[in-house]
Amino acid sequence: MAANIELFQMGDVYPSGQVLEAILGYDVAATPRRESAIWKLLGTSAPKGILLLPSHWGKPNSSRLSTQLPDKKTSLFFQYKRSRHIKSKRAKQWNYWRCPYFRFTIDEDQQSTLEDLEAKIEKLAIIRYAAPAFCKYRDLLRLQRESNILNRSTFISPSLLRGHQTWSFISEGLRGYANAEPQEIELENIDTLFLKLHDPIPQTTLPGHLRQLALALGLPTLSDKQNPPNWVLELIDENAEHSRELYQAILDFANISTVLGGLGISWSVYSRSA
Repeated sequence: MAANIELFQMGDVYPSGQVLEAILGYDVAATPRRESAIWKLLGTSAPKGILLLPSHWGKPNSSRLSTQLPDKKTSLFFQYKRSRHIKSKRAKQWNYWRCPYFRFTIDEDQQSTLEDLEAKIEKLAIIRYAAPAFCKYRDLLRLQRESNILNRSTFISPSLLRGHQTWSFISEGLRGYANAEPQEIELENIDTLFLKLHDPIPQTTLPGHLRQLALALGLPTLSDKQNPPNWVLELIDENAEHSRELYQAILDFANISTVLGGLGISWSVYSRSA
């Protein structure tokens, strides 16, 4: 939860919204009205801005306001792991590190799912295991106050851990050691990870990005022969003035959230201007 909050504070990174708390581990992302009492409770005023409508997301080359909005989308999929702090000199990787180290176990079924997901989405999203390089509760509280949890975490692609059982490391962003077949692998930290988000990526609207992800995951469209869920039909009936693209985006968002939530994967969409 704390890591997701930091992602939200980093700029144009949007959490996946209101999903089952028991699955994703946090409650809600809210957009209070300007007159809401929450601003008084927080001792601040509502930030300046505009109410974003579907019409703001036109074609990337449109001359409308949409050209001023972020037009490049990359999804971040994080599989959070809890690190164990190993202090015993009799531990398996002690001879390699020669000092206390962190370690998490790789679940075979989870690893297989992440590898398959990583292969399907290709350049549409970045998938990483994310694990803290700290273990004490007081460190968690301090790092949370400092907004440094992500800076003190390590990230590793599932494809790099294929065939391994554990992953160990001593600090964030240096190197790690995969076992059973010993292999030293270069680690990522939050800075190097976000550099990857600035690699060349195609321009697309937010609904377009959701559609691409949904297609890569094999999720249904409104044009499929089978009827959409009842809640989508009710939404269309009650709001007939909106475009079909909007309803497709809502369906895609719900389907992607459900699939990733069932896998225990945290999902954020990172947006940036060209």
